[in-house]
Amino acid sequence: SELDHGGRATLNAGMVSAVGEEAAAGLAQIAALLADAREDYDKLLLHQVTGLLHHGESQYEQARTAYEAALEIDPNDFISLNNLAYLLAAELNEPDAALLYAERAVMVNSQDAGALDTLGWVHYQKGNLDLAVAKLLQVIQIDADNIDGYYHLGMAYRKRGNRPDAVRSLRTAVKLSGDGGKT
Repeated sequence: SELDHGGRATLNAGMVSAVGEEAAAGLAQIAALLADAREDYDKLLLHQVTGLLHHGESQYEQARTAYEAALEIDPNDFISLNNLAYLLAAELNEPDAALLYAERAVMVNSQDAGALDTLGWVHYQKGNLDLAVAKLLQVIQIDADNIDGYYHLGMAYRKRGNRPDAVRSLRTAVKLSGDGGKT
């Protein structure tokens, strides 16, 4: 791929700039790479990175556009499916749209704790609390150190009126966050 031969250094420089004080410059470097990219894989990767960077800058509509562009290249791209689902649910308050992408992400990789967490959180937002709890329990079965999984499970239990399990899950999330657990 084109990025394997020098473009990767420019991509890395763009990412470093984008997460520093020069976000616009970093995104511009990545946009230039994208304009020159010939391989679909390179374009897909660049759209993913663009989505991540825009999301990090709270530029949610631009992030959405980038993930959607990646999905035009590969409709089953796991990273873009999951990231777009999370963006729609957590930042854009579009749980109905998020559900479609979250379900597709889990279809692509049914054992990924992050995708199951996203799907569980989308169900929570839609008020499907039994489905949310079921998916979030899967998260912590797959990854017992998943902070987000325990936090979201605690929130789902709380909303369902199960205070003891909510407190237990939320305490576990807090404990893990101090012990270097994964988010």
